Amino acid sequence: MKRKSKNGSLKICYVLSYRSPNYIRTEVLLSVLESIPDTQLFVARNSSKGIRRYFETVLEFLKVRFKYDPDVYIIGFRGHEIALIIRLFTLGRKIIFDEMVSPYDSLRNERKAGFIGVLVSILIYPFEWLILHSSNIILTDTPQHKHLVEGTFRVHKGKVKYIYVGALEDRRNHPKRKNDRFTVFFYGTFLPLHGVEYILDAVERLRDLPIQFQLIVGKSRAYKSFIKRLQENDLANVEHHFWVQYDELMTMANSADLTLGGPFGGTGQAGRIVTGKTNQFLSLGKPVLIGYSDVDVGFKDKENCIVAEQANPESLATQIRWAYENQDKLKDIAQQGRTLFQEKFGLKKLSVDLVDILNDLST
Repeated sequence: MKRKSKNGSLKICYVLSYRSPNYIRTEVLLSVLESIPDTQLFVARNSSKGIRRYFETVLEFLKVRFKYDPDVYIIGFRGHEIALIIRLFTLGRKIIFDEMVSPYDSLRNERKAGFIGVLVSILIYPFEWLILHSSNIILTDTPQHKHLVEGTFRVHKGKVKYIYVGALEDRRNHPKRKNDRFTVFFYGTFLPLHGVEYILDAVERLRDLPIQFQLIVGKSRAYKSFIKRLQENDLANVEHHFWVQYDELMTMANSADLTLGGPFGGTGQAGRIVTGKTNQFLSLGKPVLIGYSDVDVGFKDKENCIVAEQANPESLATQIRWAYENQDKLKDIAQQGRTLFQEKFGLKKLSVDLVDILNDLST
């Protein structure tokens, strides 16, 4: 329950109830919080993944609330289901709410659940509006997402801040397998944001090259149609998994010649984010191919990354082909990408950003 105790003046409680309690956003923020001096950090986080997680988190939160009475509560992504309960028991204390993804936007504009999701979004909007307006600070992951929240929910600009997702710098020496062919690695899901269908379109355009694609895509209703397409189009150069252990995932990424950070789906969200896997690949010092984004954080095509147009399999295939034909340039691109990561997404930079937010909260 108590993550770290220091002799400090500011007591912070991080609250999370999410199906993925070790999600990268949470792990990065906790690492950043632990690095901030003159604070005490408490964590109320679930370990189970079903409905039980809500009761588990609220119980842990109440223990911290009445035993330590923290000054600031950070409700981690995704905390919409428990946010108003936390607010009810923390009147007079500061709340930072992590709105890394808006459920309303995901259902309404990203069509995450189809037509039914659009209908549900109408009901969700006032609920989400209330959560955001009852928080002292709203946290997002990019300036573009910040603007979306401000405009969609009519939130005062000074109330919304952003901290990039970043990544934990895994200093372990993950094995690096020697692949027989040029290998391209991707992991993600079938959400429209990621654009898995465009990746497959690009694969079909690259049949003439000896390239091996390794795709980890999760298991959902779309998985069967994914397998069917591979079989019908004889895409034998695609190695696919719906899930692998973390260490194996890191080994696959570390062994790849090119990684796909995405997103490639061409949705509104795709143009507003830097994916967690992009940060992860950059931190590993791997060359990364990303989808074009409006996030102006220093990405430069053929310098510190490779950039493809959104929702454009021809562009994606062209850039993969370029990487294959210019393998001698990939090492330098990867090194420059690693430098960009340290400057913009590393824990030291994120720590400075979060301290500024905490200082704003106290003024």
